Amino acid sequence: MSSKFLEKQETPTWIDQMFDEIDTLEFGAGFEHLQNDAQMQFGATETNGVDAIKKFFVRIDSPLEIKHQALEVWGGDGTKIVRGKATFRKKGSSDAMVTAPFIQIFTTSPEQDDLVTHWLVVAGPLQTDSIL
Repeated sequence: MSSKFLEKQETPTWIDQMFDEIDTLEFGAGFEHLQNDAQMQFGATETNGVDAIKKFFVRIDSPLEIKHQALEVWGGDGTKIVRGKATFRKKGSSDAMVTAPFIQIFTTSPEQDDLVTHWLVVAGPLQTDSIL
């Protein structure tokens, strides 16, 4: 088995699409890159399956005006590591936007480099008082 170091690369279109779909909660081509039984670990919450992952994002993001942005992507050997940020506030609020850094790690199928099998999200730190 060969091993390849992670290399910095352009953000794949499907990652930008996924982030846009999370922001708008209108799921389409981006989320088609999740294997049907994909597993997502978001902080302490584990979610299994595409439909459950969509419902998770609707639950946590529907009260928010939010924008996810990939700042850099590293990839190789079935792994994509995304360093980015999410800027958000409660919908209808005039409060300042809060920015939370994140790292997201996508593990992809050995047969298809853009089919996500596992998704790990580590976000923060952020001041939860500003959104709760």
